[in-house]
Amino acid sequence: MVFLLIFKFMVGIMVNHGDRMSPAFSDSDLIAYYRLADEFEVGDCVVYVGE
Repeated sequence: MVFLLIFKFMVGIMVNHGDRMSPAFSDSDLIAYYRLADEFEVGDCVVYVGE
């Protein structure tokens, strides 16, 4: 149960489809990201999910 809560609210996993995020990520790369980040630095990849 704790594992599911961590992945629901703190950590996300996605698969990159296509070359939209190249050269940082290739097609079919598995990407894990931290949902609670509030500070960004140059070179960070930001994922935005719109409606």
